[in-house]
Amino acid sequence: MTKLQLASTTKLREALNECYNEDELKTLCADLGIDYDDLAGGTKQSKVRELIDYLRRREQVRDLIEAVSKQRPHKNWHRLANPQLEQQVTPYSSFQKWLVISAIAISSMLIVILVALLTRELFAISTPQPTPTTLSLAVTSTPQRTAMSFTYPVQIKAGDSGQPLPDVAVTIYVIGQAPLRGITDANGYARILIDSNMANQPARLEVQAQGYEQQTLNIDLHQDTLPVQFCLGRRRQTSRPRLWCKTHQRLNQPVRLQSGLRHEARRHSN
Repeated sequence: MTKLQLASTTKLREALNECYNEDELKTLCADLGIDYDDLAGGTKQSKVRELIDYLRRREQVRDLIEAVSKQRPHKNWHRLANPQLEQQVTPYSSFQKWLVISAIAISSMLIVILVALLTRELFAISTPQPTPTTLSLAVTSTPQRTAMSFTYPVQIKAGDSGQPLPDVAVTIYVIGQAPLRGITDANGYARILIDSNMANQPARLEVQAQGYEQQTLNIDLHQDTLPVQFCLGRRRQTSRPRLWCKTHQRLNQPVRLQSGLRHEARRHSN
């Protein structure tokens, strides 16, 4: 065993004199298997000096350090010895500290992972699973797709004069639904109720008025995008059919008859 250096011996002797009285020093010697009275000297200081020299000669200072560390743990006795002695007393202290730190780090990570998994499971249990009805409500909850009934007002005017046209038939056709019909009033307005089951659906709008061209328009039944006014052009007048061929035949018949009589008269005169 490495012997204590002089400075370390002095520090160890001062610490023993400070932390032990004479009776406690006798008990310490008894624990180490040494007779206190056999130590040379008549004072406590001399007894402590002889005790350290006795253990150093027999390379038993480690036993002294371990004993005083248990009895007086508040004192760092290992630092009082030289560094080589401290390493011999606790040769695996650094490795043990590394093991403790690693174990604490691994345990902390496992606890965090376990808490995260438990939180996820509890959240999944507490959150209700969406049903088809819930999904349907989620789809129709946006303002653009909300199906609501509304009244569609449309005004029909004459294209040439700009005057409102009364008694004009306005019809909306939706696939799979009965046609929606309306008649314009004296101000040219027709008001058609669009039911919720037809709202936001594609449709065909037809406007018919006597003496005017029929108009047809493909529309979407969105309240904010529907046309609000139509201008109708007058229907073109078609000419009456002429029986030109029959009239031509009637005119040519007497011509052919007169030609035949002249030919007959020339034949007899010859």
